[in-house]
Amino acid sequence: MDASLKVQFWGTRGWISTPSLQTTVYGGNTTSLQVLHGDLLVGVDAGFGICNWGEQLAKRIVEKPEPLEIHVFLTRFHWDHIQGLPFFHPIYSPSTRLHLYAPYPKAYTREKLEILFTANYSPFSGLDSMESHMEIEEISKEICIGDLRVQVGEKSEANGVPYRFFAPDGSSLVVAAQSPSLPDFAAGTDLLILDAACTQAEEKAGYPGWGGGTYEEALSLAQASQAKRLICTRHGPYRTDKALFTASLQAGFVPAKEGEIYSVTLSTVLV
Repeated sequence: MDASLKVQFWGTRGWISTPSLQTTVYGGNTTSLQVLHGDLLVGVDAGFGICNWGEQLAKRIVEKPEPLEIHVFLTRFHWDHIQGLPFFHPIYSPSTRLHLYAPYPKAYTREKLEILFTANYSPFSGLDSMESHMEIEEISKEICIGDLRVQVGEKSEANGVPYRFFAPDGSSLVVAAQSPSLPDFAAGTDLLILDAACTQAEEKAGYPGWGGGTYEEALSLAQASQAKRLICTRHGPYRTDKALFTASLQAGFVPAKEGEIYSVTLSTVLV
């Protein structure tokens, strides 16, 4: 069993999904990623990218029926962070135990997610109509999933909440939006995964980044955090592969690729 810490991006786009021939390299699904550590099934956010993860897990359910214990941490309740949840295949399996974590009271989280499952907006009849065993859990400061330790940072209305994942060997990764308090929370992390939508010049010119932050700000936060590596994700919805590649070369950052697996402590991209 591989106990090293890795991350796989299932969705890398912000705000709206943008599947097209112009987004095949870096991806067009809204935000979702998986933290890989041993046999644990741990994810962050449930944009439409989580449907791809669900497809992979569905094969395990069908080919070799087994109970799945899945943990999903929600950074916020904006549509691009939750809209894939009703279409996550394991949610229909009675052998699935799905834990949904957010730093809010359980009733508040349920209220925010329930709208996805109401008959007014979908063919479902509520969260409780799903066949999986679902548990909504409030997380305040820290929680352990097996031997993976998860810390919760300062939450805000605009930036959601950052999460930091620690493996037993001390390696860590942080998943977050850009915020002034981030350097303290992410200090010395091996891998910092930050939202970034455009350059500062594009932001000033009116690029529709909708508050996603700039590449320059992401790099500045990574330096202030003394993070060993930075990957930028939640790419702007109108950012083509070509434009993103060019921007990454000019600004000097690594853009997340949908489907790629990255080692937290190595510079190598694992396929």
